[in-house]
Amino acid sequence: MSLQEIINNLFSKTLNRPSVSILYKILLNWEEIAGNFFSKNAVPYKFFVKKSELYLACNDPNIVTEIYYFHQNELKKRIEEHTKLKIKTIKTVYDLRKFQKFKSLLEKVKRENTPVIVQQEPVKLPKEVESKIEKKVKKVKDKELRESLKVFFSTYYFLNRDK
Repeated sequence: MSLQEIINNLFSKTLNRPSVSILYKILLNWEEIAGNFFSKNAVPYKFFVKKSELYLACNDPNIVTEIYYFHQNELKKRIEEHTKLKIKTIKTVYDLRKFQKFKSLLEKVKRENTPVIVQQEPVKLPKEVESKIEKKVKKVKDKELRESLKVFFSTYYFLNRDK
């Protein structure tokens, strides 16, 4: 799985760009944050920026309860130490499908030692693409939503331009 496919998998319909980048940052540090036991039995799969909520998929219903009731504050503190992010709530679910999907994704990134690409200069959209995006989002009244859509369409263009 290439870095582009990993990003496409994380870029689900329910997450915006800041959510994805925060989730990715947490995923990359998950072993250090969660420790050996919890990193093997729980994995972050969703993050909501506005509510500052992190969702964990667990492979055992007992782990769901243990994290939610007994280890939530400890995990929030460790996330802040490792990523400088303040999490208000950690929600846990027993979902083997999500657990396996994100766990295998994380393992694949580690196995391939996929580098995180850092760009020196911002990449410019071609003028015609930029104007198309502007036309698409022009009628959206909510400023934050309009900006998020611009980011989404720009990212979508860059991810799919070589196809």
